[in-house]
Amino acid sequence: MLTPRLVARCPSAKPLGVYAAHGWCVDFTKRSSDGSGKASLAPSSAHAAWGVLFEIAKAEQVFLDAAEGTGYDRIDDFSVSNANDESAVCATYIANEPEAGLRPYDWYLALIVAGADEHQLDADYRSALMTIHHRLDQRPSCTYRAAALEALKAAGYRDAAHAFGASSNANGPV
Repeated sequence: MLTPRLVARCPSAKPLGVYAAHGWCVDFTKRSSDGSGKASLAPSSAHAAWGVLFEIAKAEQVFLDAAEGTGYDRIDDFSVSNANDESAVCATYIANEPEAGLRPYDWYLALIVAGADEHQLDADYRSALMTIHHRLDQRPSCTYRAAALEALKAAGYRDAAHAFGASSNANGPV
């Protein structure tokens, strides 16, 4: 959801606005190769997953597929709508073997929170994102972590904790 992160992967990426996937919620049930949880969507009749709809060049779809990696199914006919009830059909990635109990790394969740801030998602929704249990990543040589921190810096954040507005607490709300 953070524009500099997506532009680093797909240079043509342009945000089109804030949209919701009604009947879905964000979860972190996609197992990453490092054992952390990555974002996915899960059916939920009582929720809506809010995010940002981006337009990217068709030729760059392969870059996004590669960045998302294995463990996701790309759904090309996914319906979303904005606050004006205008609908759109887009592509999204959903974990194909969801696994409960996974926790995202702090920098990964910070990318999502920073994107929610950048695109001015509802304050309550942003607050809910910040309460997601996560874990601190203390691997300074991790290339994914380094790239995420660079994207956060490009968006004006000092580090992952700065995106949360306070020092990070791996056990819950920050």
